[in-house]
Amino acid sequence: MPQFDPELIQVMRSALEDVMTRVPADHSTVEVKAHLADFILRTAAHGQTTYDGLVSAAADQIHVILSLFT
Repeated sequence: MPQFDPELIQVMRSALEDVMTRVPADHSTVEVKAHLADFILRTAAHGQTTYDGLVSAAADQIHVILSLFT
């Protein structure tokens, strides 16, 4: 896993919190949050480091991640 600077870490945290507000309340679990956090980390490692880009990419994966738990 690459090293991220403190500013990017804050961007990733904010993106995760934003995306979690888009997850239906009955699916808003620690496990879902962990999967979204992992996805955001991998996305940033591949070069997408803007807040909007991370939120958009992670939000597009919500249905995929939720399908893992149904």
